[in-house]
Amino acid sequence: MRDISPTVIRIREQLDRIPDEVFDHRETLELLDLSNNRLSDLPAELSECSRLRILFLSNNQFSYIPEVLAACPSLDTIAFKSNQISELEPHHLPERLRWLMVTNNRISTLHASFGRFSKLRKLAFAGNALESIPEEIGGCQSLELVRFSSNRLKRPPVELFDLPNLAWMSFSGNAYPGGSPDRAIDRLPLIGAASVTRVKQISAGASGTLSLARLQGGQSTRDVALKEFSGDITSDGNALDEVELHARCLGHSNIIELLGRTRSTRGDQGLLMELVPPSYEPLGLPPSLETCTRDTFLEASKFSSAQIASVGIQVAGALEHLLSNHVSHGDLYAHNILASATGHLYVCDFGAASDLSVLSSEERVRVEHIETCAFGRLLEDMIRQSSRTGVDTDSRIGELAAVCTHSDVAARPRLSQVKAEIEKLMGEFTA
Repeated sequence: MRDISPTVIRIREQLDRIPDEVFDHRETLELLDLSNNRLSDLPAELSECSRLRILFLSNNQFSYIPEVLAACPSLDTIAFKSNQISELEPHHLPERLRWLMVTNNRISTLHASFGRFSKLRKLAFAGNALESIPEEIGGCQSLELVRFSSNRLKRPPVELFDLPNLAWMSFSGNAYPGGSPDRAIDRLPLIGAASVTRVKQISAGASGTLSLARLQGGQSTRDVALKEFSGDITSDGNALDEVELHARCLGHSNIIELLGRTRSTRGDQGLLMELVPPSYEPLGLPPSLETCTRDTFLEASKFSSAQIASVGIQVAGALEHLLSNHVSHGDLYAHNILASATGHLYVCDFGAASDLSVLSSEERVRVEHIETCAFGRLLEDMIRQSSRTGVDTDSRIGELAAVCTHSDVAARPRLSQVKAEIEKLMGEFTA
């Protein structure tokens, strides 16, 4: 596959070197995607691509991050997912770095100098061999989303808990001592692949695909949802961790019920869930390369104050339920919420959920404050989208969002307080 334009180049041809024609566009190129090739190094000429902002090199053969990246004057978004990188040298990366994905590599050390990336907003580090996180990561004051799942951390990453902008965090699947000995996943039936017939794909994401399926049980069949994971390690973490933490939080009206586990004929993990009616649709769309960590929306999407309050009440209730079961969601976004025309919703996708049973009660409160920040960002995004479509929302919702995202993490309210405040507003909106 070869797609070449002055600003965007994508090539999948088992390359072991960058073709010369790439550099014919050195003055205009903004996005270079050379994922799924056989590259192991980069030429010095890459620094001559003066407008290059986005570089995707996932699924190649890099064992290190080439130093030339630090010399690229506009580069701020870099992906090296699924290579063989064992060492991450911070001085090989541009100081303007905004988004770094090194998921599924072999990195065992995060150097103290990594804290110099004060503009970094998104860090995907799941599926490595990291044993500790340096205190200097506190210098990454702009971090909003971070994934440290499925590493070898010996204690939870408390160094992250007071970062002023952090809203989305995952850290399950590590070597922490303690935690709950009771595994909810063991209570889920294991359903043979022969009993499950895939009908059609509904959607696809970083962690796998979601399909309509038919489940055979005795003489009857029923329609269900089947999530098939794209591997044991996803961009967010370990597939089994996702199933375990979702299973721990069943029995709430805003959480989709699980029916059991399965495996495909290829051996991939599968999860069977109650089928959400097709009348439910995502509340928003995923972030773009431009928005980085913030959701996007369909152009016509608009939300009244009452609609935002209704979403807020249900989401806050679902998050409280998770926290009561020692689980944080870690990925609370409008695109991970399914909403019906009647206003009912489901908080979905536990791929970035974290097990809080390994934390002290004080640490669990600190993680709750991070979840509160994500809740505030959700309100902000809905308010912003309504403003774009000419809908004025009650200023008190914006004030509540501001309190939830306060830069002093300890000053944020508990979710029970947030829910109570938004319920008061809802009473006024519907009176």
